[in-house]
Amino acid sequence: MTDTQLKILGTIAASRRHPITHEELAESVGCCAKTVDRAIARFRNAGLVEVRNARRADGGRDADAYVLSECAGRESRAG
Repeated sequence: MTDTQLKILGTIAASRRHPITHEELAESVGCCAKTVDRAIARFRNAGLVEVRNARRADGGRDADAYVLSECAGRESRAG
C-alpha cells in the first residue's frame, strides 16, 4: 500500500463520526480525485471501505461518502 493510500484510509478511519466524501478526502490528503478513485476501488475490493449513498431532502442524489467497513473497524480496534 502506498503512503497516499495509507493517508486516505487513515482519513476515512479518523472520520468515524460522519462519512467523508470523495472531495473531502482529496482535499485533506492533498491528492487528485483519480488517486482517491483508485484507492477507494482497492479498499472496497478488499472489504475495508463501504460506500454510503446519500439522498437530499428533495430526493436528489448527494455525494457518496465513505466509511470503514464493520470488518475493518473490528480489526483496527483489535490490533
